[in-house]
Amino acid sequence: MKHFLKTLQKTILTRLVLTGILMFFVVACAAVTPEQDNLADRTTVPTATPQTPSNRTLPNPVAEAVLQDASSRSKLPREQLKIAGSQQQSWPDGCLGLAEPETFCPQIVVSGWKVTVQGREKSLVYRTDNTGSLVKLEK
Repeated sequence: MKHFLKTLQKTILTRLVLTGILMFFVVACAAVTPEQDNLADRTTVPTATPQTPSNRTLPNPVAEAVLQDASSRSKLPREQLKIAGSQQQSWPDGCLGLAEPETFCPQIVVSGWKVTVQGREKSLVYRTDNTGSLVKLEK
C-alpha cells in the first residue's frame, strides 16, 4: 500500500509539472503575433521600443478597452475622457514591461500600443497588446 501511494504521488506530481509546462507554451504561443512568428525575430528586448512609424491608427478595440479601464479608475463617464495620444510599441515581455512581484511574465516580445488618456485633471498612460485584450496602467 505504501509503495502504491508513493507511485501515485509521483505520477500526480509529474502530470502537474507537465501540465504547467504545456500551459506555459500555450500562453506563449497565443501571445505570438504574425509579425513575431519568424524564429529569427524572437529576441528579448530589455525595454519597450517604439515601432517604426506607420500610418496605422489606434484600433477601435484597443481604444475602447483603454477608455473603459480609465473610466472605471477615474470614476468619470467615458464622454469626459479622450485619447490624447497613441504610439505603437514593442513590449519586452507578456507583462508589457510592467511585471509585479510574484507574477509570471512570458519572455516574448509583445507588439502593442502606448496610449495616453486625458481626463479632467490628469492623464493616464496605458500599455496594451495589439488587440486590447491586455491593458495595463503605467504607475
